[in-house]
Amino acid sequence: MNIKARGAEMEQEALIAMTKANAEMLSSSYRHDESYGTPSEWVGNFLRLVRPFLTACLIGLTAAIFFTVTNDAEILVGEDAVPIKVLIIKSVLFMTEMAVAWWWGDRRRANK
Repeated sequence: MNIKARGAEMEQEALIAMTKANAEMLSSSYRHDESYGTPSEWVGNFLRLVRPFLTACLIGLTAAIFFTVTNDAEILVGEDAVPIKVLIIKSVLFMTEMAVAWWWGDRRRANK
């Protein structure tokens, strides 16, 4: 019984640690945005357009690769031959998911 209880306790500790890590990443993102200080208006507007621009580019890149690259080319990953299209799409999809998740994720600020 003690082993089962300790296993459940360790799972809870892992969830708590993951939640803390997610909260710290979100806080870091906000601190990064706040670190701009008070730049001139055009610089501030340019900096605010970086993430939307990257998001749009990644979504466009995902669509372009999906509709144009063929499965003929392969690359060795370990001992397995994997189509290059699969590797590129996985990488671009990961970046696109991160960009979209940042925009549509939980954006609440902690109460001060």
